[in-house]
Parts: sequence; structure tokens; C-alpha cells
Amino acid sequence: PVELGGLVAEAARLFRETLPATVSFEVDVSDQRDDYWVWGSRSQLQQVLLNLVLNARDAMPQGGCLRIGLAPVVDEAGEIGVGWVRLEVEDTGMGIPEELKDRVFEPFFTTKPRGRGTGLGLAVVAAVVEEHRGRIRVDSEPGRGTRFTLELQGLGPVPAEAEVRE
Repeated sequence: PVELGGLVAEAARLFRETLPATVSFEVDVSDQRDDYWVWGSRSQLQQVLLNLVLNARDAMPQGGCLRIGLAPVVDEAGEIGVGWVRLEVEDTGMGIPEELKDRVFEPFFTTKPRGRGTGLGLAVVAAVVEEHRGRIRVDSEPGRGTRFTLELQGLGPVPAEAEVRE
């Protein structure tokens, strides 16, 4: 079991110190649940978060706002507790043109200049989310920013004595 709230808080401390001063950084963890436990690999989920944050940073060379959100998935009736946890990484950067959105998770596809990106970051993100039996989608508008939304199957509250593995 991995508790995503703690993972996000830990990552946020690191990101705040490494993001340029021109990028404001927000973390929004819904208080509608005390914890966000999922089955998975802590290190792989950290890698997902790192890759998404680095892409967001790179999409805002002149600065902007980066937001990480964590909340329970709400069903169509507005009810909480459908068993999924939503993790969002959103930026106010350049955005992704419509004709490229379907390609962002392809291995070796990049829009970065030569030597600045391998095109593997989002491919790794998609592979890890799939391995965790989750879902991922991208919403973007050129000039307005991008939001990556991950949904992972939640475990609900896990007792404090639960064995947590790396």
C-alpha cells in the first residue's frame, strides 16, 4: 500500500525548492478523506509525479502556475467513495496543440529541442499508470495550459500497522 497524500506532500517539499521563482506552486489535497491509499510502487508513483512536474515546468519557460491536486473520484451523482483516487498535475504553460495530444504518451515523441528531452517521460508515466491498473488523460489548450489527470484504484483507510513496502 502507498498513501498518496504523504507522497504528494513529500514531493511538494522537493519541488518548491527546485522550481524557478517565476513558477508559483500549489498543492490542493481534498480534506474529504483522511488518506489516499492505493496498491502500488511508491518509487514508480514518485517517478510519475516527477515526470509530470518537470514537463509542466518546461512548458512554462516564462513562468506560470503549477498545481498538484489530490481528491477522491466523485461519481455522476456527486457521491464520494466510488473507490478511486484522482491525482492531477496542472500548469498554465504553452499547452499542447490538438493534433499532438494523441501522441504525447508515445515513446520517443517529444516537442522539445534536440538535446532537451528524450520523449520518454510521458511514456513512462503512461506505462506506470497502466501497470497500476489506473487511467490517465490529458486536457490541454494551446496558450492556456495542460492538465494530466490520473485515477488510481483506492484502498480506503488502511490501518496504521499495515506493512508498507517500497
